[in-house]
Amino acid sequence: MVRDLLWRVALAALAALLILTALIHWIAARMSRPLEALAVAAKEVAAGDYTVALPVQGNDEIADAVRQFNAMVKELADKEKIRQVMGR
Repeated sequence: MVRDLLWRVALAALAALLILTALIHWIAARMSRPLEALAVAAKEVAAGDYTVALPVQGNDEIADAVRQFNAMVKELADKEKIRQVMGR
């Protein structure tokens, strides 16, 4: 009887561990995708492509960083146009 109870508890703990592992993996992947896109876009801007614009999804810190990135790229593009007009 006690042994049966211990097996059930052990199986329940294992199932909970597997579910939590899957949930943590899903959350981490969901959080890292926008950051990976931001890193790729930053490399494109560094190479001189000022047409890069990332979609803003959500209303969290990552979305705010993407908004700020898009604003920065627009400012860089505007300054590059001014520089070209001025001949520098």
